[in-house]
Amino acid sequence: MEIETALKEYGLTEKEIKVYLALLPLGSINLQEIAKRVDFPRTTVYNTLNYLYQKGLVSKIIKKGVTFFEASDPDKFIDTLKQKKELLESVLPDLQEIKKQ
Repeated sequence: MEIETALKEYGLTEKEIKVYLALLPLGSINLQEIAKRVDFPRTTVYNTLNYLYQKGLVSKIIKKGVTFFEASDPDKFIDTLKQKKELLESVLPDLQEIKKQ
């Protein structure tokens, strides 16, 4: 399966995929450099990075007043899915009880 297809099935948007994949090999990089690499407006990249940050796929580091972004380890995708699975399993009996009513 192609990487972009898998990430889209995971729930990422096309912009999130493009930004994450561009960021992955670079380590810490600032907003302006990411925007140059993905050829999106800086505001679009900033918003996309914030969405990825909320999903735990990007971390932020502030150095001398400048925010740098770094892609989280790809294992984070599996960790997030495991957490979601555990959460749903914890409420599954309650959901089944509601269905019976």
